[in-house]
Amino acid sequence: DPGTFDVYCKLVAGQSTEIASFVIEDDVTPVDTEAPSAPTEVDGQISDFGPTSINVRWGASTDNVGVTEYIIRYEGEEVRVPAAAGPQLSKLIEGLGPDSEYLFEISAVDAAGNESDPLVILLVTAAPNLAPSQVSGVTATPALNSVALSWAAATDADGSVASYNVYNGATKVATVTGTTATVSGLAVDTAYSFQVEAVDNKGLAGAKSTVVNTRTLKPADTTAPTNPTVTGTATKTAVTLNWSGATDNVGVVGYDVFNGTTALPSVTGTTTTVSGLTPDTSYTFKVVAKDAAGNKSTGGTVTVKTLADGGTGPLPVKYSYALKGSTNVNTLSKGALPLVGGINAELTLATGAFSADLTLNDTQGRLTALGFLPVTAKIGFVPSGKTTGTLLDGVLKTKSFIRIKVKEVKLFGAIPLAGGNNCQTKSLSEINLASAANAEFKPLTGGAISGTYRISDLNGCGALNGLVSPLTAGAGNTINAVLTPRPVTF
Repeated sequence: DPGTFDVYCKLVAGQSTEIASFVIEDDVTPVDTEAPSAPTEVDGQISDFGPTSINVRWGASTDNVGVTEYIIRYEGEEVRVPAAAGPQLSKLIEGLGPDSEYLFEISAVDAAGNESDPLVILLVTAAPNLAPSQVSGVTATPALNSVALSWAAATDADGSVASYNVYNGATKVATVTGTTATVSGLAVDTAYSFQVEAVDNKGLAGAKSTVVNTRTLKPADTTAPTNPTVTGTATKTAVTLNWSGATDNVGVVGYDVFNGTTALPSVTGTTTTVSGLTPDTSYTFKVVAKDAAGNKSTGGTVTVKTLADGGTGPLPVKYSYALKGSTNVNTLSKGALPLVGGINAELTLATGAFSADLTLNDTQGRLTALGFLPVTAKIGFVPSGKTTGTLLDGVLKTKSFIRIKVKEVKLFGAIPLAGGNNCQTKSLSEINLASAANAEFKPLTGGAISGTYRISDLNGCGALNGLVSPLTAGAGNTINAVLTPRPVTF
C-alpha cells in the first residue's frame, strides 16, 4: 500500500536503531502475470477456403488488462494478428497446398507478454478446380439431313460431369446430359466436322475431342440416264456402233449393248464393234445407258444391214453441225466479228476421212482500224469447193477455201468507204481448223475447233480500194468456233 516506511535494526542489548526509510507511492502499477483466456471455436470455423488458402476464424479471448494480439502457428509458421473489437476474428492464411490438412494453434497475448493456452483447429484446404477429361471415342453416323453422334463418358477428378457441348465447326449446336446427340437441319451430301467437350458441375469445360469429319448422305438416285443416239457402219461381217454420250443426274458409268435380245459385252466408252455377222443381213442393235445406282435408260436403237458379198467397203456416215463462234482480223483491233453457220459432213469411219459443205452467214461488227479509226464492217463468206479433212484418234482437222467479200465499210459508222458484191479478196483464203489435241472430238457430240488464216488484198472496191485493202489484208487472223450436232437433213 502507498505510504512511508522506516526500517529498524534490533540490537542484541534490546535496543533498535533506525537504519533506513523509504516511501511507496500510490502510482506504482502492480506486475501483470495473468494470461488471457484461450480463444474459442465459433460456428462455421472456415468462412471461405480454396485450394491454396483458408480464412481462419475464432472467438475473442478475455484478459484482466487486455489482449493485444493473437498468434497463429501452423507447420512451423507463425502469424501475428492485432487484436480487434468484436466477438469474432479472422485471418486469411495463403500459400497452402490443395486438398491438405493443416493443424492451427491460435493463442492470445496481452501487453505483458502473457500468452493464453492455444485453441487447436484442424482444417482442410479445398481440392483444386480440375476440368473434366477430354471426350474420346466420338463416332458419327450420317443421314440425309442429320448426323447422330455418340462418345465415351468423360470423368472429373474433383466433381462430376454435368453436361456435354457439341460443336459443328466453331459453332455450338447442342448441349446434352447424356453421351449421344443428333445434329439436324443439315444439307444433303455435305461435309461437316464435329467436336464434343465435357462440362462439370462447377461449370468448367474440358478439352474438346479430336475433330470427327463426316458427310451427310446423298438422296437416293432414282433417275435413269437419257438414251444415247446410236449410228452404225457395216462391213460384210461386222458392224461398228457409235453413239452420243448419255447424260444422267449423277453420272453414267457404262453401256449395255444388245444385238436383238442377245446381250453383248458392256462398254464404258461410246463405240464398239460387233463381229461374226452374216453378209447382206439386217441387224437391230440397242445401247442402254446405266448409272452407278443401277438405273438404266430404255435404250437407243439402230438397224444396220451388213454388206453383201462383193461389197466395196464401209459407206460414209452423215453428220450435221451448227457452227457458232467468232473471227478476229489481225489488222483490225478492239473487236471481233461473230460467226454463225453450219456444216454437213460425210465421214468414213474406217479411214477417218471426210468431206463437207460449209456455210457461213454474213457478219458485221464495230472494229478499230489503224489503231484509232472506228469502222463498221459487213463481211460475207463464199466457200469454194468442199471442206475436207480427217478425224483420227479424236482429233479433227479441216481445210476450207473461202472467198471473202467486203460488203460494206463505214468510217465512224456513217461515212461509206467501200463495199458491194464486187468488193472481195483477190485470192481465196485457205482456212485450216483443228480441234484441241487434249479434247477428244466425237462425231456425235461435236466440240471446239480453232485456227488461223490469211486475207489477200481486195479488188473491185471502187475509188477507195487502195485505202480499204490495207485495212483487212494480212496474215494471223483467227477463228474460234464450236460445232454442235443437229439433225441430218441432207
